[in-house]
Amino acid sequence: MVDDIIIVAEMGKVHTHFYEEVAQFSDLWYSGEEVRRMKIAFEDLQKYEFALSGIQAIYQRPLYRRMTIRGRECNGFLYITEGEMIYSWAGGEIELGPGSVIYLPQGSEHSLRSPSEKLEFYRVDFLAKVKDEVVLFSDGPMKITDEAPTKCVKAIENLERECRMGDNPLYKMEKICAILSSLQTEKTVPEGRLAPSFQYIHEHLTQGLDCGVLAEACYLGMAQFYKLFREEYGMTPLEYRDQLLMRRAVTLLDSGEISVTEVAAMLGFESVAYFSRFFKKHQGLSPSAYKKRH
Repeated sequence: MVDDIIIVAEMGKVHTHFYEEVAQFSDLWYSGEEVRRMKIAFEDLQKYEFALSGIQAIYQRPLYRRMTIRGRECNGFLYITEGEMIYSWAGGEIELGPGSVIYLPQGSEHSLRSPSEKLEFYRVDFLAKVKDEVVLFSDGPMKITDEAPTKCVKAIENLERECRMGDNPLYKMEKICAILSSLQTEKTVPEGRLAPSFQYIHEHLTQGLDCGVLAEACYLGMAQFYKLFREEYGMTPLEYRDQLLMRRAVTLLDSGEISVTEVAAMLGFESVAYFSRFFKKHQGLSPSAYKKRH
């Protein structure tokens, strides 16, 4: 617990509210009471709906080179910008270098050490829940990539800047969604002939979808691309895009911090009315009604 308090203290006053918010979760981890957990494999992230809160980020240049964490208070990512780190836990060991991104689950116990004279990294923290269940993406530390995608890096940098200089929950929610989306794409875009189309859809989710562009990215004719996509995934590219949009919409609404109007704008809809029709078509009720129920 001491190590965690030290880390949080380094965040400064802007993170005080965040520390209070996660306190109720850390009390459970350390009290010995059973915490209900829901594990969602990172590669299946897009298939589930869960609420995000307590979003914070900090850029650190720590003096320590060894540390042990006993019960991490929240989910998080570390993006290494300089130096090397080694994470160890009961399940194994992970080596990280510049460009690496590692996921650290809430409640995990692990130790870290660094042989580097200079060590710098971004730390992103957040809470994820489905009703009263804490969401975890893995049982222990998990390396996502050795080369963070540009979209992820920019989102992390912008999130850290917002946490340091402002406190706009809408902006922070947008950036954590961008981080999750880019890392999930890094981890889950299928290999093979259709892979470029999936990557394009994920990277341009809030923009218009042109199947001609997708087919061209896969070096296929339109008819052949459309046929292969349906045969492989049981849906059209548009249906797949709408599925992703719906999951993003539900995640944003579940946060409780963002209005329906703001969600519609974040997802690229021309008007709230259009977004409401889209949402009701797929969910069976309007976004306003959904928000009230949840």
